[in-house]
Amino acid sequence: MESHKGDGIDSALSVVAFFQNNVAQADTKIGFLCVAQVGFAMALVNGNGTVGAEPVPTNLPLLVCAFAFFAAGYHLVQALRPRMRFHSEGRRVTGFPRPRPQQPLTPDEVWRMAEILSEIVRDKNRHVRRCIPWLALMLIVIVANEMATEVLG
Repeated sequence: MESHKGDGIDSALSVVAFFQNNVAQADTKIGFLCVAQVGFAMALVNGNGTVGAEPVPTNLPLLVCAFAFFAAGYHLVQALRPRMRFHSEGRRVTGFPRPRPQQPLTPDEVWRMAEILSEIVRDKNRHVRRCIPWLALMLIVIVANEMATEVLG
């Protein structure tokens, strides 16, 4: 079986396309989580609040949700922020290698792009995983707060 010179670049470009799709999928998840976060915050703000004159039961759900809101927001911002990458020589790289007019990308450069994209996907999904428990806490507190309002008031 004969090996073609373009096979190395073709497989590398396939992997780059795969990771580009994964980056887009992670960005979609982040968008949905942003909408959920704002929706949960609006549900808390537009809720009835707890019944009672004591400040601790009244303000505790608000404080817990505020903390969870900021923790989830931190992870969403970290998932959205641009990534800066470094070469082994210590030069700062802000993007991917660009083909030069007379020298197209080599398979090694394309594999490096795939590697960078895989790191971006890993970082984005790590922050998505860390954001979800905070949003779940917000939802639990909001639902418990509304249920307590119905039961007590």
